[in-house]
Amino acid sequence: MASETYKITAYEQGNMHYLSLIMPYHAVQEHSEILTYGKSEYGYQRTLAKIHYMKIARYLLQDKDAILPSAIILGADRALIKSRIDWQNEEQGILSLMPDEKLFRVVDGQHRLRGLQEACHSDERFKDFSLNVIIMLVEPQQRTLELQAFSDLNAKSKRLKIDLINLARDNYQLLLGKDYDYREHIALEASYRLKDNADCVWSNGIKFAMNFDNALGIVSIKVFTESIVPLIELQTKNSDFSSYPLEEKFSYIETTATQIADFIGQAWKHILKKWPSCFARRFAFDMSDELVPYFYNKKFYIQRMLGVRALNALLVDSAQKYGLGKDALRDFNKKIIKSRITTTDWLVGSIIFSGLSSENSIKKVKRLITSVRSESLI
Repeated sequence: MASETYKITAYEQGNMHYLSLIMPYHAVQEHSEILTYGKSEYGYQRTLAKIHYMKIARYLLQDKDAILPSAIILGADRALIKSRIDWQNEEQGILSLMPDEKLFRVVDGQHRLRGLQEACHSDERFKDFSLNVIIMLVEPQQRTLELQAFSDLNAKSKRLKIDLINLARDNYQLLLGKDYDYREHIALEASYRLKDNADCVWSNGIKFAMNFDNALGIVSIKVFTESIVPLIELQTKNSDFSSYPLEEKFSYIETTATQIADFIGQAWKHILKKWPSCFARRFAFDMSDELVPYFYNKKFYIQRMLGVRALNALLVDSAQKYGLGKDALRDFNKKIIKSRITTTDWLVGSIIFSGLSSENSIKKVKRLITSVRSESLI
């Protein structure tokens, strides 16, 4: 089968090697794949947002002078791609590609590519739409550089959901055999499941993107994960994680994260039932212009650092007595039901919690929540 050929220019920035070239859309589509988190082993991309790629498609179809000047960024294995290049000099050469082979990974530009795909359904001329392409060449053992490039590109030039980057980074550490804290990985995965559950009070309530003022959320991912790590330590205390085969490690992390998220989600249902006025289901556009639900109310402490650390600490106490199961949830619910704390007490600026936002105050907040004597609340 005949190969396709493209003129390339090679260059370096820092320690990274790149190729620059022009390719028609159909060739980029044919030879590239999108690594979606949860579907691909090395996935870090979020599922495509239809509102975005359809907007691009309409623009292409409606504007006869439509342009997409920004480069499509692809990642590829350095040795493999260089073996396909007939070098004319140190910087220029001819890249040969065989039909249907997937050599590239889309780092940036997935919505533009899908927009072009949709436009092709109405006008096949878009198959030959010329695209500026930059290919990052990385060693297989340095795939985290590709992930970092994705993070840097998005964080510095556009709105971005950071959660999947953090999760993918942990996956890469595991895949590449790097040393890392798997309990923190589980905490991050569990937090993501809670944040991504539209029916949970933590839906979009955990703030992964701390560097963006307009990011949804009421409590930082750092505060939330730190508050649930003790639960994970209880659940994993008898595991021999380091001895597990790679696939079993991934399975263990996913299963444990799901168990932890379900346990926490059930506990917070009891909190919602006790203090329903501290929550209200609303909708807002996130950083990807998707309309998403959230339950938090910034007027109350209950889902801020103070409430999260104290209430999750009470849940840890129950889990230490009864394990992560129904008995622990029943014990936790009894504490919540008997609490004399009112909705008004949870209001930001209330007298009862005044000056108790520090780490050292959590034990006192726990005592206030579980106190059954009115004089203890003064």
